[in-house]
Amino acid sequence: MQDSDWSRSLRGFLEHHFDTKLEASCGTAARDRLRYAQALESAGFEGVREVVIEYRDELSFDELIGGVYSAVPADELPGADDRPAFAEGIRQSLPPDQRFIEDVRVSMLVARIR
Repeated sequence: MQDSDWSRSLRGFLEHHFDTKLEASCGTAARDRLRYAQALESAGFEGVREVVIEYRDELSFDELIGGVYSAVPADELPGADDRPAFAEGIRQSLPPDQRFIEDVRVSMLVARIR
């Protein structure tokens, strides 16, 4: 879910393939982090704060498809025999000669036990 041609193309393919609108943020949205921070405080932690690491990386197609496989729920993954066609569908949906630059933001909530 990045602001790039390849990411928008990938998202379009996945939404069409799975017949759904992709909206889940895997707990990374600001409101999710706030809820987690409040839960930590309620569980007896103090000094809850967020630490963020950001970097940019270039992915190979194999790394990109591996990321897709790791993000899709196991019960929705294409079977082993169907994965080559699924990967080829993704490859065909992406802009030609596109570099897959990914902006990564890793957020961590850290705290101390009271």
